[in-house]
Amino acid sequence: MYNAQPPVIFGGGESHALAQSICDHLDVPIGEANITPFPNGEIQIRIDYDIRNRDVFVVLSTCRPHVNDKCMELFLWGDALSRASAGRITAVIPYFGYARQDRKAAGRTPISARVMCDMIETAGYNRVLTIDLHADQIQGFFSHKVLLDHLNAGVLFSEHVRTLLKTGLKDVVVVSPDIGNMKKVDKYRQGLPPDIGVAVIDKRRDPKTGKLTPVGMIGDVKGMNVIMLDDIMSTCGTMRTALDYTLDHGAANGDDQGYYLIATHGEFVGNAIENLTHPKIKEVCVTDTIPVNNQAPNDTVVLTTANLLGRAIRRIHDGQSISKLLGKFSG
Repeated sequence: MYNAQPPVIFGGGESHALAQSICDHLDVPIGEANITPFPNGEIQIRIDYDIRNRDVFVVLSTCRPHVNDKCMELFLWGDALSRASAGRITAVIPYFGYARQDRKAAGRTPISARVMCDMIETAGYNRVLTIDLHADQIQGFFSHKVLLDHLNAGVLFSEHVRTLLKTGLKDVVVVSPDIGNMKKVDKYRQGLPPDIGVAVIDKRRDPKTGKLTPVGMIGDVKGMNVIMLDDIMSTCGTMRTALDYTLDHGAANGDDQGYYLIATHGEFVGNAIENLTHPKIKEVCVTDTIPVNNQAPNDTVVLTTANLLGRAIRRIHDGQSISKLLGKFSG
């Protein structure tokens, strides 16, 4: 059986550093492979040693830059490992590209997240391990042939916020930038002290422009430090709008008060750096599911997911339940 030997872990795309950290956590060597680029932009993947009947994990975030190239590389890894007779192949996709295209937003458009799932299955993967999908329903886009484990980064956020509280942060409220984001905020804040309240900004969409505009707020933010939690920081326009609106309602009105912006995936694209430039922003915090780029603030705090993913990989390899890791804050 493949689980009689240690798991084999490869790093693809720009996820080599994360893959190496996972291997360090598990005390196994990182898998060796040769990725050869061709002048026309194609690549070829060659596995450098025998993985027959082994339990293999490919760590590859399908993220910026060059999202499509990373998706293609992920598919080629699956095919190469299948043809090399791997026992079981798991795609470890910390950031799942195209997850925001989970439905038909307009006529004659694809459901791109479903296409991603179909291609992953066709490429030969038996299992997928990911963190904080943008849309939970993507779990149902795979057939019964591909198992999906969906981890929650909330445990990392709760540990980080508790550290801030121990070092002097007080008078804290968690703000959801809109009602639709409330489920995510509630998921992430489960490990926080119960006395930390929540405020929700109510928005209305302009029927002509489609733009969402704040029209009210449920909860009190006056004189409070603000924590905002989300799954993705992309252009950061939503967080900036929420920041400006809550400032107008008295949030962070003390000289030493401010905003702590936390998200699982730090895309930092478009005008992100402009939106994150404000004297009241005390901290921007993301995980390492996506390598931080130059659109992020220089002092961005990066929490590693290596231990969380490593524990999940160990449990999968050993045939143990990972339900504790799929839940809130145990494991």
